[in-house]
Amino acid sequence: MRKFFLVVVLLTAVGALAAHGNPAEEVTLQPQPTEITLYTQNIAEVTAVVSHFGEGDITLWLPGTILEDTVVVEDGGTPLPHTLRPLLEETKNGPDKTKEYLAKIGGLPAGEHSFLVRYRTRGLGWNPNYSLTVGKPGEGVLRSAVSITNKALDLKGVTLKLVSGRVQTTGYEYEYEGYEYSVILYRAMSQRSPHIPSPSLPGNIHEIQVLHDMTIPKDATRQLPIQETKLGVEELLVWDATVMEYTDPTTRERATAVYTLHNETGRPLAEGKVKVHEEDTFVGEGFMGWTLQGDKGTLVLPGVKDLTVKREEKTEELPQTWERRQTTSLKVTNHGNLPARVKIVDQGSPNRYYRYRDDQPIYTFSEDPEVTTEGAYSWTFTVPAQQEHIISYDQVRALDPSKFLVLRFTCDDSANERRYLYEERGSIHRAKYKDRYMHYDAYAIYRLDLPDNLSQADMVVKVGGNFLISVALEEDGKPGDFEALIHADLYAGRQITDYKNRTQYFFDLSPYLKHTKSNVLYVKFEDATKHNRWGPWLDDVEIYRVPAGFPSRGRDYMKEALVSRPRPGMGEMLFSDDFDREDLKGWQPERPGAKGLWYVSDGGLSPKTIISNDGSLLTERDFPRDLVITSGWKALDPADYVVCVVFSHGDDPENYYYLDLWVKPDAVFAALWFWEGEGKTLTTTSLHIDHKAAHELTLIVDETRIRIWLDGLLLIDWHDKEGRLKKGPIGFRGHNVKMDWVKVHALASE
Repeated sequence: MRKFFLVVVLLTAVGALAAHGNPAEEVTLQPQPTEITLYTQNIAEVTAVVSHFGEGDITLWLPGTILEDTVVVEDGGTPLPHTLRPLLEETKNGPDKTKEYLAKIGGLPAGEHSFLVRYRTRGLGWNPNYSLTVGKPGEGVLRSAVSITNKALDLKGVTLKLVSGRVQTTGYEYEYEGYEYSVILYRAMSQRSPHIPSPSLPGNIHEIQVLHDMTIPKDATRQLPIQETKLGVEELLVWDATVMEYTDPTTRERATAVYTLHNETGRPLAEGKVKVHEEDTFVGEGFMGWTLQGDKGTLVLPGVKDLTVKREEKTEELPQTWERRQTTSLKVTNHGNLPARVKIVDQGSPNRYYRYRDDQPIYTFSEDPEVTTEGAYSWTFTVPAQQEHIISYDQVRALDPSKFLVLRFTCDDSANERRYLYEERGSIHRAKYKDRYMHYDAYAIYRLDLPDNLSQADMVVKVGGNFLISVALEEDGKPGDFEALIHADLYAGRQITDYKNRTQYFFDLSPYLKHTKSNVLYVKFEDATKHNRWGPWLDDVEIYRVPAGFPSRGRDYMKEALVSRPRPGMGEMLFSDDFDREDLKGWQPERPGAKGLWYVSDGGLSPKTIISNDGSLLTERDFPRDLVITSGWKALDPADYVVCVVFSHGDDPENYYYLDLWVKPDAVFAALWFWEGEGKTLTTTSLHIDHKAAHELTLIVDETRIRIWLDGLLLIDWHDKEGRLKKGPIGFRGHNVKMDWVKVHALASE
């Protein structure tokens, strides 16, 4: 090495003489390391010193393993600018190799100079060597040693600081001697298991030990035994199905041994690999995380042979419920001679289908599991020696809908939607939400030309808001009479003004397909509550074939609404009339002459002409304000009729309430009025009813609240904030209707 320096100095001098005639004094110095911080990434931070007396230019010799952007040179605490130049060594194969670096510093003043040089270098690092021997359950012996590898530069009498953690580098990364299997497994398990600490990150640097006056030649390795300590050891055999996806396929049926070590060594333990023995038998090499003195450390040993897990799956279709049952069996076998504490973690099958239903799969377990933070299931139990333990569970989920899909369109105003759009009036396409919005008198009609061989089908509609959905068969190339499938405002029992009822609705189309040869259906979407101008948001429509042996998933929402609507509480019967006579006994006209405008015939009360305003027929007796009125009625002319109930008439003949149901050319409406010499509309709602059928109307007054039901469906829910409701007679007005019966009950107390 000294000969090399002499050659460099001579060559430099000769070059200077050739260029300038008079040689300039240049000196090459070799800084001597005094203190080095060693990382387990085979990287070191070196502090070196060298002194010089003189002036002019000098050159500092640095090893060829340095990281160029880390070199810092100071003179008496002052940073010095320098230029770094590599000296290359030719190689027979591959690019030239950097043999060493020369750091040139120019223009030094005369005097004494003390240079401090700091840099990082590759090829110099350390690793802990651990060996754990487990004798009997709960006890172990940990043997610790240090291995220092030096492929960078000669070290003589230096201080070495052994540091655990990851130092951040630029363009160079070398961790734990490469990404070995045990390290990958440890990291994968630490991400999912709260009891396994994650490996140190950049910046988590922990000093483990300081070694003084160390001499290690270049290209040498020094082994230093540290200690042998008895400590507590707890073993848990973990089989995690999700982690196994990232590890060696040959070990997926084997479990991972997780040892918890009680660090009673008197010093922190660096992260590193550990050779594990059970008594005199070597069982494998694992990875241990960094652990403070007094804390519990974690050692992960992959692919232990004493325990295997066999995972089996079988599936079964359940036609009656449109579901599929997947049964998973986990057979855990302990091949060892001692009982084993085992933890099983299983995520279940990843295949999930959401279009038929939005809920999660239904699970049935042979043993109740715990649920991890990621939603996986885990079981912890003990398996006796040479025995097995079986866990099973069923996942019931909807069948894959793509097998049965006939057609689908999203309401995004695309060509695919427009190919089905038969007629559209006033709807708004909202590109942001990919839906079609219809309010007030706007609507959209879609023509669905279904396959000729389709005899059973379900329609799935995703929609929200207040909506009326109807279906019609094709007649002479156009839709026939529409029949309501769902009236969302009545079904919800209140006015919907947001997305709270936005969901999928299922309708059975089979009855309609049986009555058409062309298999062409028209589906109409419109506002169910035109009075408040808050209509439906239509997302998409799907048609699914119903295979033979499968039931329809469709529902009769109108019937469900009728059955499920709350009924008013009825107390004592106050009045009843079924009009089984030929006179109007018990009734009086609202105005003189009105009585002659009514007649009783065939068990019903009917107006002879259009009865409105002062033509009401009222009861002769008064009733309390809080009451329940029920009446059966039907239209005599389905195309032109009005039915009206008068109540809370009071002493002032100019002030009373009345409810109207009347037919308009495009719909049937219900309106609540208050008469003050002229009608004042309080609220209205649209209806969809069968004009030819008999109906039941229910009206309830509860203090300041008025509610009206038609055939059990809530139409109106109104509060009289002005307190105008009073006791008084009840009565009727109308046109082309027949009142079959009427009953008045006191309101039942809550």
